[in-house]
Amino acid sequence: MRNFLIACFLSLIILTIIYKSNHDPEGTSRLISDIYSTALDTLRIDTSEYVLETYLQSAKTTTNNSENDLVALIYLVNTANLQIFTNMSLVNLYIIRENYIWTSNPGSAHSNASRFSLARVSTDGPGIIAGIFVDVVAEIKIDSVNYSVIARHQAFEGLK
Repeated sequence: MRNFLIACFLSLIILTIIYKSNHDPEGTSRLISDIYSTALDTLRIDTSEYVLETYLQSAKTTTNNSENDLVALIYLVNTANLQIFTNMSLVNLYIIRENYIWTSNPGSAHSNASRFSLARVSTDGPGIIAGIFVDVVAEIKIDSVNYSVIARHQAFEGLK
């Protein structure tokens, strides 16, 4: 019995070391800090100004539900009412809450987006409780240059 307890204890120590080496909260904090340091509320390129509009929904209403039910519909809108650059793409989406970050590569959205906006959607995210506020950052690529645009304090709504 004593040998079994020692083996369990050693296994627990090894699993803790493996978990800590794979779970890098310092790296996550650094990533979040880097994203915030480069993200702009308004991206200005030539005569165009771009802002991020978000529509976030979650069917999760309690902490017991763990299914992937996040829906993030985002629009990069040219507020100068000029057509979106054809060489512009939305490559990454970050949803940030305190020290938690969720990353997605959003897909095309079938929406009524005008020629003044670029719409993308992500549906593969973790359940986030409706009513929670997050920051949403979109990474945009124009030719070979990356930019980040942020929409701060965005609320998750419950699915209707």
